[in-house]
Amino acid sequence: MSERTFTILPVCRHCSKPEINCDCDGPFSPADFAADVPLATRPEPARVLKPGFLAMTVQRRLTFCAGHRVYGHENKCANPHGHNYAAFITAAAEELDTIGRVIDFGVIKEKVGGWIDANWDHAFLYYAGDPDMRAWFEGSVSCRSYSCPFNPTAENMAQFLLHVVLPHVFQGTGVVGLEVIIEETENCRATARL
Repeated sequence: MSERTFTILPVCRHCSKPEINCDCDGPFSPADFAADVPLATRPEPARVLKPGFLAMTVQRRLTFCAGHRVYGHENKCANPHGHNYAAFITAAAEELDTIGRVIDFGVIKEKVGGWIDANWDHAFLYYAGDPDMRAWFEGSVSCRSYSCPFNPTAENMAQFLLHVVLPHVFQGTGVVGLEVIIEETENCRATARL
């Protein structure tokens, strides 16, 4: 009986081909950054990052204050109360812009923070299916509120931002919202990911 031998070839972590056959050079070509290539002739960053690679992400922290009541909660969160929230917005793009960014952090603040400021900041978030809160806010109480199509838990707030708000506010930017973390307190947070 003849003995078989196998050679294990290292595999490219970017395209999964054996490294010996790989021509992808990962998300960047080493030639693009060779020391002997003058800076003026190096490609623009948007053309260096190869399409299909979501190699870079950015995250912006946004803060807001809001009240809520968790409808049907079995404990003290069934009562109206509030939090100093933090929302961590993670975004990615297939290409970096001409400066070398996924997106300017200020644009995330303007677009996502602007939506939060206009809708949730210093407002009371209540579930539209909560008869007590709906009667209160749709009655004679004149304070800022937001009627949610969901029970305003941190989990549901993160999902709503990720699946509804981010696609709307990032439309036309080339940026995708990948993850939203809603932090109710420094000890309690919820994460929604694509």
